[in-house]
Amino acid sequence: MGIAGAMEQMLMIENGRLIPRNIMMVICCLAIGAIVGEYFDLDGKINQFADYVKKKSNNGNDTKFVVAFVNTSCVVCIGAMAVIGAIKDGISGDITVLAAKGVIDFILVSVMSASLGKGCMFSSTPVAIFQGSITLLAMMLNTVVPAVALENLSCVGSILIFCVGVNMVFDRKMRVANVLPAVIIAVIWGMVFLKSRKTFYFFLEFIISKQKKFKNY
Repeated sequence: MGIAGAMEQMLMIENGRLIPRNIMMVICCLAIGAIVGEYFDLDGKINQFADYVKKKSNNGNDTKFVVAFVNTSCVVCIGAMAVIGAIKDGISGDITVLAAKGVIDFILVSVMSASLGKGCMFSSTPVAIFQGSITLLAMMLNTVVPAVALENLSCVGSILIFCVGVNMVFDRKMRVANVLPAVIIAVIWGMVFLKSRKTFYFFLEFIISKQKKFKNY
């Protein structure tokens, strides 16, 4: 799923050829996101929270609880559907996207729980905090995130989901949580790119209009 989402945003077909795109965006977002995440040690803080939930839920003997909680939380929180659904809910009260995501998340958590244990089920806490925060923010700002920003989010988020899958399948320890800020950087990148492109087009139209006036004289 992660590979498919990343390839969809990073490759396009033009005249029968595969053309790469968004390469620089992905590299910069992952690099900056990793620096920010490592500085604040997000992975460590999430693991501490997972340990707290583990003790409070009387699952102290479950050795996979923390890994299950962190991996599942990353998978269900990262993605365009979480952001789009929360924004739609905040602006217009439309919960159809969130409802569809809820069904998908239920299937994912059920499958992951079969191999990792009960820790997966407690990922509902960070999901509620994450999506609830976006909904409240959308209600206050009453604005829509540009499509290009959501595409960037989907691309970078898919790569992080792929990294979570590598951790699960090959028993690696990539600290994916420390790269989570890359998702925010991707959205900011898209919004800045859109704004700079609009400024460029406005400036170009201004020059063309001045040239036409000059010719008329």
